Formats: sequence, C-alpha cells, structure tokens
Amino acid sequence: MIYILGNGPSLKNTLDRDLDILKNKECAVVNKFGNTDYFFHIKPSWYILADPAFFLDFNKIPDSIKKEIVPLSQVIKKKVTWRMNFYIPIVAEKSEFIKEIGMNPNICFYYYNNYGVSDVIPDGTFKYKLWDYNLLSPLSQTVLNTAVHLGIKLRYSKIYLLGADTSWHENYELDQKTNVLYSIDTHFYGKRKLPLYLDSEETLPSKLHLELSMVAKALGSYWTLLEYSKYAHVNIYNASEYSWIDAFPRSTISDCKQKNV
Repeated sequence: MIYILGNGPSLKNTLDRDLDILKNKECAVVNKFGNTDYFFHIKPSWYILADPAFFLDFNKIPDSIKKEIVPLSQVIKKKVTWRMNFYIPIVAEKSEFIKEIGMNPNICFYYYNNYGVSDVIPDGTFKYKLWDYNLLSPLSQTVLNTAVHLGIKLRYSKIYLLGADTSWHENYELDQKTNVLYSIDTHFYGKRKLPLYLDSEETLPSKLHLELSMVAKALGSYWTLLEYSKYAHVNIYNASEYSWIDAFPRSTISDCKQKNV
C-alpha cells in the first residue's frame, strides 16, 4: 500500500491535521515537495519528477522557477539521509539536476519511459503489458498521472491519493485588454499569479483552449489508468479532501487510520 501525495491546496489541511498518520508509511511525493518542512517529517520512499523544466541546464531555467528548482537539488543532494527511490523520465538521465542529486548515495534512480505514448493502441492486455515492461507509457499530462501509472506498474495492492485537487481550471485569468492568460498557481505550500507558457523556457504564451484541453487530458488519463489498475488487480482510492478526479472511488485519510493502513 502506498500514499501518493499531489501538491494541491487541499493537502495542507490533510498534513496539518494528519501528518502523524503518514509517518513511517510508504509515501510518494512529486515536484517541489522537497522544498517544504513536511518532506523531512514524512521522509518519502518515492520521489517522482516529470516536468521538463527540472531537466534544463540550470543557466537556461527561467528565473521564475529557477529559484525553486536549484534549491531543491541542493536539499536532496545534501539533506536526504534515508534511502529514496527517484523516478525520472529516461530523457532526463544526463541532466544537471540529476547529476547534482546523484551525488547523494541515498538516492537510487529508476527511469520510466516517457517516449511512445500509446493512445493509438486500444485498451487491453497487449497495451498494459507494454506499460508493464516500460516499452510504452500512458498519456501523462501531469506528474500525478505518472505517479499513479508507476504505482500500478509496481503492483501496490492499494493506492491512496492525497492532495490530488486537479483544479487548475478554477484559477485561470484572462487579461481583458491584452488576452494574456494567467494562472493563480496554487499549491499547498502557497500561491502566485503567473503568465502561462507552452514551453519550459517561457517563450511561447499559452492559449486558453490549449490549457483547458490539457486539463481534460489529465482527467481522462485517470479513466485509462483505472482500467489498467483493474487488469493489475490494484485498488486506487481518492482520499483528497477536494478533487475533480472522478475516476476513482472516494475515501478519507480517517478511513485509512481506522483500517490501520
């Protein structure tokens, strides 16, 4: 059994109230979770990255996110004192970020295939075996999609999602004079207003219809992963306090505590 923690704003209430439940449990965290104090309380056994911005050369990362990514690399490099499995896309193997954190002997790398998305292959045993053997991958619009895929692939009997709000569509703002699209980028550790871009270098402004289509792809991916989980005999529960994911049955972390899982 594993808890997968998204970074949605609802996670803060969960952690502030139920942090002790997660201690000494197998947990997976994503993206910039390591920049928070909760990281050292939970000591996750998994860390998953998917955003291409993490794997740019440090001198090419836009300043708006560089101030978070570079410190994160130093936290993992210098302060992780427990064994932690780091899951990253194959294309990131030689990136500067990975070279930095790889200096910590407690980090063990596993590479997932983010090539060859398999949408054109019908759902079924053949496709799922390709995913099992890391030959193809499901559509992963977000790092949480990837985390759920890996949890199924590794055959955890139960997966509980926390902080999986998937509520970005609530936070878009369109400048009525310039048509610049912004997002109130909201996570459990804070929020800020940012213009949206299509590329990691922040040179191509995004468009509203494209952002909405990405939300739809992220939500649709969970329905595909639900079928994969049935094939693999893995049960997934959405224990987030607030979430737009409608593919998995709901639960609560209190239920987990009562069941001693």
